[in-house]
Amino acid sequence: MDSSSSDAPPWRIHRQPTLLPGRPVDPVGLYLVTAFTCGVISAVAFTTYGLYVVREATLSPLGLILVGTGVEAAVFFGEVPTGVVADLYSRRLSMILGQVVNAVGFVLMGAVPVFAFVLIGHIVWGIGVTLGSGARQAWLADEVGEVAAAPVYVRAAQIGQAGRLAGIPAGVGLGIVDLQATLLAAGVLSLLVGVGLALTMTERGFTPARGADRGTCASMGSTALGGVRAVRGRPVLIGVLAITLLAGGASEALDRLWPLHLVDQFSFPPLLGLGEEGWFGLLSVGMLVGGIGATWLAGRLTRLEDAAAIARSLIVLTVVLVAAVLGFAVAGAFWLALFAYWVTTWARAAQAPLMLAWINRGLESRSRATVLSMLGQADALGQVVAGPGFGLLASVRSVRMALMVAGGVFGSALPLYLRAHGQEGRPAAV
Repeated sequence: MDSSSSDAPPWRIHRQPTLLPGRPVDPVGLYLVTAFTCGVISAVAFTTYGLYVVREATLSPLGLILVGTGVEAAVFFGEVPTGVVADLYSRRLSMILGQVVNAVGFVLMGAVPVFAFVLIGHIVWGIGVTLGSGARQAWLADEVGEVAAAPVYVRAAQIGQAGRLAGIPAGVGLGIVDLQATLLAAGVLSLLVGVGLALTMTERGFTPARGADRGTCASMGSTALGGVRAVRGRPVLIGVLAITLLAGGASEALDRLWPLHLVDQFSFPPLLGLGEEGWFGLLSVGMLVGGIGATWLAGRLTRLEDAAAIARSLIVLTVVLVAAVLGFAVAGAFWLALFAYWVTTWARAAQAPLMLAWINRGLESRSRATVLSMLGQADALGQVVAGPGFGLLASVRSVRMALMVAGGVFGSALPLYLRAHGQEGRPAAV
């Protein structure tokens, strides 16, 4: 190798292609670009999704919840197996396949506006989510180190929100023409991202299992047990699993029922002649602009190298979230409901990167993706177990009542946060 090659950055000369021979790209830059493009896809697909399932697919409260239960069941049963595969084979391969499977799920959701297609599409999409869940964050931590990765997670969350903001006009425009077209377009874009990752992504910080060990039940079981041991060896992770379980159950009601609550309970004021599609676009803009600001503020005010400081910030955000969910449920005026819902999204947006930075500290590379996938599985389990109950409550009593109960469930995680905070040692200044 000549001197010029030896002086090149490591990411330019080390790679382990597992699907197609990719061109080496800076891992941090690729992670951030992927966050932006996935944000655009999310906006195109979901800006007017609430109108699609309420107006065109005409799903009932229970139907809305069952769609969520279906996708979360797929996540629940797929999270750990796909995380183990990412630990044994390749994070890169998991991420690429995840984008392709996501594309199929989006197309199925939008193909026919009936319950069966929406449900099946969500299940397929959920499998795609599990392929990328954990693998994406574990890949970055392996490539640049867990300490260097922590601030990148926060930046990626902000950039992903900016991508969603950029995609909202396309989502609204397509939704005005045809609500189904938004999901079909998202499928095409997701496929293109998968191809782009296959051609550009490297994997130099991860060493997969040897060929003789791959695909064996013993190897997969050993990796999964390693994840369990990692959780048991760090008591705070047990509390985080319980918190994730409760938050998953409450979020299922909020995420599935909020569009129906707004459409049924309030009349949308005229907005430049754009109708409900325009309002859902404005809702998304407010969610994302506030989310970017909340994430930035949380990152600036929290010492990311201090686990206790991160835990304390999560406690404050949970209190804000509970108050906002209850406010959204009982609001009697459209503008009050709109603001309260915005606050719920801002608090949750700020929580996500802080939670990731908190739990990723001290995890071994060989079990990192599995542990992160276990947390995703806890979230899915909470939604699968609690979802149908919230759907029945909304159908028998009211959507408002189901949302109020969800706020209480979010609040029940506070004692667990306080305990986990204590396990991290004496608090440091935020």
